[in-house]
Amino acid sequence: MSEKAERRGSPAAGERDTPAAPDQRAALAAAAQQSADAKFHAIMGDEFSLQAATGGVRGMIEAIAPGLCFVVVYVAASSLKWAVLSSLAVAVVATVIRLIQRTPVRQALGGLIGVLIGVVWAWTTHKGQN
Repeated sequence: MSEKAERRGSPAAGERDTPAAPDQRAALAAAAQQSADAKFHAIMGDEFSLQAATGGVRGMIEAIAPGLCFVVVYVAASSLKWAVLSSLAVAVVATVIRLIQRTPVRQALGGLIGVLIGVVWAWTTHKGQN
């Protein structure tokens, strides 16, 4: 192969991908370890905060609101269709808001998954009870 062909196929000296410096890798590893230690301490530590574990007040509301909405609408309207649609709407809105704000969606997704399970169950049995 000619020298020109070799130069065309390979990146220039300044363009080559260089691996992260050992200091950067060590810093990233240390940060990951601190994060893991903090999570472990939150669970196994002397002080356990249910509020912190569930994402605070907002996380608890997002996890509970869809199911509560289903119950309230079903009792008030006696309509499975409206109860299913309203609870799905609450769960989807909570999840979309979290996605738009680029915040963790764990609790909102938990509420959405719970509602989806309940919706499938209620829709297949045609009952909103239990």
